Amino acid sequence: MRLLLLLCTILLRLLASEQSIAVGAGPYLQTQPYQGADPFLLPSPVIFLEYEVLYIRWSRAGVYFAGGEHWGASVMIQPRTFGYRADDASILEGMARRKRSWEGGLSLAAKNDHGFVEFCYLHDLLNSSNRALAQMEIGTTLERGAWSFTPTATLLWLSQGYNDYYYGVRKSEATADRAAYRAHDGFNIALQSYISYTINDTFSLLTNLRLDLLDHTIVKSPIVDDIFIYSAMVSLLYHTTW
Repeated sequence: MRLLLLLCTILLRLLASEQSIAVGAGPYLQTQPYQGADPFLLPSPVIFLEYEVLYIRWSRAGVYFAGGEHWGASVMIQPRTFGYRADDASILEGMARRKRSWEGGLSLAAKNDHGFVEFCYLHDLLNSSNRALAQMEIGTTLERGAWSFTPTATLLWLSQGYNDYYYGVRKSEATADRAAYRAHDGFNIALQSYISYTINDTFSLLTNLRLDLLDHTIVKSPIVDDIFIYSAMVSLLYHTTW
């Protein structure tokens, strides 16, 4: 109830005062590590807004409940784009659908003039009570003229429930060419960079490039044939106030 009242208060203040916001959209492309599966392409809305304790960054939204000048703790929610259908690849025929979902949890972030670090713990909100992940991300921002670069490195822990849902093979799904497999928890490593170019006071171009190195418990799955997941997003942002 207190969180709902806080959100309502923030919304009323947003409507009553002038705010800066960046909005846009663009294609989001992500490869799938499953044998023979094509990359998927999704339209991706992009919003950047910072107001008091409320923030929206790309597809993540959160509310700070503690913090200071250089750190903050927040509750947050974001989409999880992993998942597949049985017709995505021949190796997946006869497999039950693995659904995309939403995840939410806690974030603790700190920053200074040299860079930033963030710790997150997230839980699946829709499909299963045992799918969770934790991550630590470090990065910095470099600016040169109209260009801005934000390279980051992330260490992700994926729970056994998470890995087994997306990469395991249930006994009922096993075939002569696809043995039953139970994935364990593990660590992925991700490298990414946000690249921004300011066109003018109204428009900017934002690109995100990311590479995920998969843990061995994922790579050993009989439905997986790649050790990397590649993803990219390009968006034209419109900056305005209201």
